Amino acid sequence: MKYIVALYLVFAAGMIHAQQSLITVKGEGQAEIVPDFVEITATVYSEDKSVALAKQRADAQGRAVIEAIKRFKIAERDLAFSGVAIRRKVEYDRNSNEKMVGFVVNRTLTVKLRKLTQYEVLIEALSRAGITEIRPPLTGVDDEHGLKIAALREATRNAKGKADEVAAGLGVRVGRPYEIGEERLPTRQPVNLRRAQSEEVTQMRAASPVAGYDPLLFVPENIRVHATVWVSFNIEP
Repeated sequence: MKYIVALYLVFAAGMIHAQQSLITVKGEGQAEIVPDFVEITATVYSEDKSVALAKQRADAQGRAVIEAIKRFKIAERDLAFSGVAIRRKVEYDRNSNEKMVGFVVNRTLTVKLRKLTQYEVLIEALSRAGITEIRPPLTGVDDEHGLKIAALREATRNAKGKADEVAAGLGVRVGRPYEIGEERLPTRQPVNLRRAQSEEVTQMRAASPVAGYDPLLFVPENIRVHATVWVSFNIEP
């Protein structure tokens, strides 16, 4: 008899759970911050029939680059030179026969420039020092996780506000969250608290000219992080 009663209670509880009324909304949020740094990646190349001479020249160019950027007072943690990369240089004749003509040695410098207004001056200094290749700049922030959390919190506040508006129109109240997820939530899904985070980092450039605007200047825009959450709230009468 006790087993029958216990089974009945479990069944009844399941029926109540299935009859829950929910409001499901999508919350969106965005956090924005000025970049902490611009990352510059530059490479020096050297060619010679002798790999030893090619390396010596690449090392000399690297030292010249380091000397050229000393005046920018870049911290050691924001400055890194890669190891040496060596590859053969080959040429092909009309019969596709390969002939080795020397070696190419390169070293890559990565700089995090924190005084963003010095970007153009630093690029000129690198060019004069013998840098062969400079990649497009990347902007970044030191606390990217904190920026994502800020966007996520804004998204959850947005979801709660939407749920309150819907509930007010129906003459009911929003209760405690029933489920949170980064994807659209199916109806009547069992309770499952999932990772509620979906972010998209974008770096925008100014679209319209302003007074004194130089289209050739690098102007880093604020970094924006977008977060989306789906939340199901219990409905209270």
